[in-house]
Amino acid sequence: MATLADECATDWYQARRRAHAGTTPGLTGPNISPWHRAWALGDRSPRSRRQHRRWP
Repeated sequence: MATLADECATDWYQARRRAHAGTTPGLTGPNISPWHRAWALGDRSPRSRRQHRRWP
């Protein structure tokens, strides 16, 4: 699953190279302070999605 997420973040070739080397990044986000990790992962709250309404 982590390899698939890496592929979505980069490209197929880079994801396969990292998987072979065993350096695929984890799914938990960066290993830093909680506020910095939340900032790096972006706002995923349902409230923020509702604000980006399309025009009818």
